[in-house]
Amino acid sequence: MITAGELKQIAEFLCTSMEELASIPENYEEMNVFHAFMGQVKTKEAQQSIQDIDAMIDLILFHDNVKKNGIAMREEWTDF
Repeated sequence: MITAGELKQIAEFLCTSMEELASIPENYEEMNVFHAFMGQVKTKEAQQSIQDIDAMIDLILFHDNVKKNGIAMREEWTDF
């Protein structure tokens, strides 16, 4: 995670504002990075490896979110 201080340093280095760095452009399209590599590999085995790695990353991220949600659910709820 990037801190506000680090974001400010990055903005200054790039000669832009923190708001500009933190905003999402209107024409933003989320892209799966691994699909960009699919056209670069020559063999079916390499393509399968890229798909396997992509699936593993998705599983890792999913289980990380499950863990974070589980930890949050263990905390006492005081907002009723």
